[in-house]
Amino acid sequence: MSQQQDIFDIDFSTVPDSYGLNLPAGTYEMNVASVKTETDVKDGETRTYLNCQFKVAEGQFEGSSTFERIYLPKAQFKLKQLLGALGYDVTTRIDVRQLIATDALLGKPVKIVLIEGTPAREGRSALTNVGSFEKSERQAAAGQVSGGQTTGGLPGMPGM
Repeated sequence: MSQQQDIFDIDFSTVPDSYGLNLPAGTYEMNVASVKTETDVKDGETRTYLNCQFKVAEGQFEGSSTFERIYLPKAQFKLKQLLGALGYDVTTRIDVRQLIATDALLGKPVKIVLIEGTPAREGRSALTNVGSFEKSERQAAAGQVSGGQTTGGLPGMPGM
């Protein structure tokens, strides 16, 4: 019961005015901020997905976030595109659980193309969706190499 009281006793001076900025459609240099394995239930079926957060690395919207859910196994193509854009060799087997468990994806640069999604409605601006993941020019500057090299025993991990 005390836990319920805690969630309703709110110091609003620490609460932001909105959930966050809806980024307009466009191409953004971002970094992987978090990747978590989660589940939800739709039509009585439990679905597993990767809940990915990306933060804009530069420009007018620096620090703003976008999120993408990658449902598995349905959207393996999207995960392949993301890992390829991060410099992983996606022509081989990759233990994604290990990448997530070791936080190997965090901080990696990626270019994300956001496309128009849900239209604006009263009290809410239009939402954008991730259209594609692309290799970031910042990967070369960071010394990341793609190809079949491995580091730290993680298959498909780019050499550094």
